[in-house]
Amino acid sequence: MKIKFLFILLLINIFYSCNDEKKENSELNKFLTNNFEFNQRILNHNKAKYYNLISDQPSRKNIELEKIDSIFQSLIIEIDNAILNRSGNIKKIKINRDQFLVKIPEIVNNRNEFQISKIESLNSKSNELQLNFIKNEIIIAMSYAFEYNSLITSINESISYFKIDNIEFRKNDNKNVLILSSKYGQRFPENRHIYIKSIKKDNINKQISYNLNDNYSFANIEFNTLEKGNYKINGILKYYERDGEFEIPFEKKFTVK
Repeated sequence: MKIKFLFILLLINIFYSCNDEKKENSELNKFLTNNFEFNQRILNHNKAKYYNLISDQPSRKNIELEKIDSIFQSLIIEIDNAILNRSGNIKKIKINRDQFLVKIPEIVNNRNEFQISKIESLNSKSNELQLNFIKNEIIIAMSYAFEYNSLITSINESISYFKIDNIEFRKNDNKNVLILSSKYGQRFPENRHIYIKSIKKDNINKQISYNLNDNYSFANIEFNTLEKGNYKINGILKYYERDGEFEIPFEKKFTVK
């Protein structure tokens, strides 16, 4: 069950009905500071689950998630310094915020329930208020990202067995083939499907036809022709059981010479 965050925009509108702007800003900053501390505890909880998971299952390690976490931490330091010193380029911080948030959908496989809703910018002359607002936005997004990436074993421990264990690129009979291996997944062909989300050639999305065939280990993705270049394929293994539908992402980079 997803943890609900205490991020109540309605209270901000209530505070803005006050006549005393100084008191209003003080109350709002106090609310947002307390809210950030609450969200920090949630983030720490989700990070602990993620790192426990990858300790047991190293193949579940998400390098991009950890890179984004580093960006998040740097942005929090930048914001805290701006608040403490009553200085800093708030426009630059907002740009960095937007660049951070745009990376989140891919980390959570575009699952809407693991993304924050589009929030209107806070209309305030107080830089401190705007910065505290931004801190809450990005920490909620970061917490959702860790929650999603630790979700599989937290929902159902058995689902971890159905991951893609290995992806190998080969040329067979003049065809380019990605061989997907799963130690347990091939035992239940009626309960799982593979979806290709995107295929990129030299960092550009391409529409490339392919055939998906079962094999003894799991499945083959066959391409009749591929031009020379560097490729990156993103896909999802969907596994179905009584508790619902589960998505396990996979990715492969390969080069055609």
